[in-house]
Amino acid sequence: MEELPDALELLRVQNRQPPPGMQPAPLNQDAIRGYGRPPQMQPVAPSRPQPAAPFAAEPRMPAAEGPPRDVFLSPEQYRALPPDQQQEYVRQRNRWMDTQVPPTPPAMAQGGPAPREEIPDVMDLLRGGGRTQQDAPQQAAPNSRLGTARNTRDIPSRMRETVYGKQDPNYQGIPSALRALDQQQGFSLGNEAGTLGRYALAASDKDLSRMYAQQFGDSYVRTETDANGYPVIVYRDKGGQEAKAYVNRPGLDFEDVTRGIVGAIPFLGAAQGVNALVKTAPLVPRMIAQGAGQGITSVAQDATGMLSGLTQPDPADALMKAGVATVAGAGGEAIGAGATAIWRRLVSEPRYYNKAAQKLTPAGEDVARSAGIDPADFSPQVAKDFAKAFARTGNPGAAFRQAASNEANIRRSLGELTGNRAQLLREQQMRGGTFGDDIAAQAKAFDKAQSDDIVRAVRGVTPPGSASPSVAENIAPGRKVGLATGMGKTEAGENIAANTTRARDIAKQGERQAWDDVPKITAPDEALQSLPRAINDALGDFELGATTPAASKMAQQVGRFVRNEAPERVDEIIRNDPSRNVDQVRRSLLRSMKGATTPEDMEAARAIYGGFNRWIDDAADKLVSTDPMAAAKLRVARDATRQLSEVFKGQPNTPASRIMADLLGKADTPERIVDTLFAGPQGQIKQGSSTALAQLKQAYDRYLPPDEAKRAWGDLGLAYWLKMTADKTAEVKTAGTLSTAVKTMMGDHKSLTRALFPPEVQAQMRRMAAALDEIKAKNPNSSWSGIAGGQLLRDIGNSIATMIGWNTVVARTVAGTVAKPFQSSYNAAQAARAFNGGNGAVLPALPGPTRAGVFGAAGAQSQQ
Repeated sequence: MEELPDALELLRVQNRQPPPGMQPAPLNQDAIRGYGRPPQMQPVAPSRPQPAAPFAAEPRMPAAEGPPRDVFLSPEQYRALPPDQQQEYVRQRNRWMDTQVPPTPPAMAQGGPAPREEIPDVMDLLRGGGRTQQDAPQQAAPNSRLGTARNTRDIPSRMRETVYGKQDPNYQGIPSALRALDQQQGFSLGNEAGTLGRYALAASDKDLSRMYAQQFGDSYVRTETDANGYPVIVYRDKGGQEAKAYVNRPGLDFEDVTRGIVGAIPFLGAAQGVNALVKTAPLVPRMIAQGAGQGITSVAQDATGMLSGLTQPDPADALMKAGVATVAGAGGEAIGAGATAIWRRLVSEPRYYNKAAQKLTPAGEDVARSAGIDPADFSPQVAKDFAKAFARTGNPGAAFRQAASNEANIRRSLGELTGNRAQLLREQQMRGGTFGDDIAAQAKAFDKAQSDDIVRAVRGVTPPGSASPSVAENIAPGRKVGLATGMGKTEAGENIAANTTRARDIAKQGERQAWDDVPKITAPDEALQSLPRAINDALGDFELGATTPAASKMAQQVGRFVRNEAPERVDEIIRNDPSRNVDQVRRSLLRSMKGATTPEDMEAARAIYGGFNRWIDDAADKLVSTDPMAAAKLRVARDATRQLSEVFKGQPNTPASRIMADLLGKADTPERIVDTLFAGPQGQIKQGSSTALAQLKQAYDRYLPPDEAKRAWGDLGLAYWLKMTADKTAEVKTAGTLSTAVKTMMGDHKSLTRALFPPEVQAQMRRMAAALDEIKAKNPNSSWSGIAGGQLLRDIGNSIATMIGWNTVVARTVAGTVAKPFQSSYNAAQAARAFNGGNGAVLPALPGPTRAGVFGAAGAQSQQ
């Protein structure tokens, strides 16, 4: 740097201070410090001479630890330096500028902005104008708040530098080496292939420099670097003059893009290959696999380049590059999974489920129909779960089974959810012990928990926090306490009997009150003339005699009533005056009717009693012709009696009347009440059941308070549900037979089911049947011959190992030490995938596009 002192001496002469009276106004110190400066401009040599600042401070050489220079040279001073010093000056100036940060100006510290008209373009002033730096900002310590602010504020500058690069004015505008080769030699496929091959092997700029030196051949002169360290090839052009070309031009250009894409191809290919192997695995194993794949790819990339002699990677840098690629690949897989989940949540699920309307969208309904499922059977929660599961899996059948299982709170294995026969066979082998005793115990524990889930879904109360109540809860919401304590057919029968008896007691009480309100009515002769005919019409072909004692007695009572005769005297002290009191005679006939014992006698007695009551209705006007109020009360009383008989007895000698008789006292056990009303799943609807249920519905609605009537009707539905879902031992049926029973309710027993259950409960039952369909096929090989075959093959393998000498202590020790841990890990992973630790499997999501290759390539290239 022999000429540098001369330039500095020239600067000292030019910068001598004028007298005090001639000094210019003070400079804007905030502007000089860089407040509000625009993004850094690339250093370039001024295009035209500019005078040096007339009153700049005297230049000083920097200390060893300080900034490279305290002054920026004017263009004339810059040109006065020799070429090597010019490069050193540009390098020092750029390095110093990259470490500075503008401090907060005083105006900002006091809360007010600095006047914008006083803020010049400081970077242009410093880099191009050649003015002297005054009050240069102090360099911030790396860990200081100022240093943190510098790093943060410098991000845009660094990004801009990445795109535009640091330009050296002496090399501005020169082409890339690859383009220079095309100009020298014409387009060469070999040159292009060599460059692309090294791109694929992550060649550094030094590696490319060596390649280009060979490709230039005799034209190659030397390799040098610009002020910023970028390698430059010096060669002789066609005219024999020295020309220069960048190995890698500063900034981002098409060659850099090509270099990045080609270098990423091995990482992208590795990611796709790993994804094909582990796409159905959980996220953490996928992250581990993808990270390992990206790291191995980086090592293979560097090893291939080194062995082929095309690249010369530094071992330490290669290890760092592989480590970064590993971490980036694993992170890319996690980020990809998160992005896919967000996409499904924000885009895919709303496509199939309308959250505001709480139902499937038209697209979701079409998906459901494609799997043979009626969208009308979807509750809001099931529709939501179905859309979510379908967005994850793309399988409408499996999505519906998942949603139905969620609603019923029945845990499912993976094979039961997907219906995959190979998976079901694998799970059967787990139960049979092929995967080891521990896995077999897990499978059996899962089956037991699943069986408990089914019992709870059929008879019990759903756990706290469940989105949907059980079927039994929806049928009889007032019986939660009973359901929680294990209600069965016995308790249901007791409830029916109690409800019906209470309704009848209320009806009888009303009937008695109605008759008590009727005044004493004496039948006139005019009204009595029609009574014999009414009784004979009621008896029809009945012949009264010794076999019908109660009916005969009733006939005699009616005769004495018509003839106004006194009853037979029991004793002289007992009055036996004749009575024309209509209500007194009716009550006497009722008592006599209840004394009938044989079916024939009871039938005849009921006929006489019924005929007498019809005569009261027909002759009411004549009975109370002189008292309209008495006539009205009589009709009310007769209506109460007639309704009581119609509701609780029905037509005599009909199946419905016999069912009602059992409900009201003839059934000796509560279970018989349920059996009297309902048939099992193997039979048709019992004759008279529909009529009896209609009578009970009428009785509950007419005589019980509304809430009690609703609970009583729910007890009838619950009894039918428990009857259909119980086996001969009163336990809940197995999954297969339970599904069949529910389908029978919806088919052969459709009319009864529709009468007892509202549409939403029927839909829930159908969904439960669908949820149980795959559970019944959990053992596709019902003979378990596959398990026996697997055990046989294992025994044969052990025998062969013994024959060839592998079944020794040493071999078993090695196998137990090396192979058994891997086998145990594999078995445990398969069991976790099938049963999810006993909590029930979740449908595996469709694998989204992996991002591990992109992130792995970016991580590796960041270290080149």
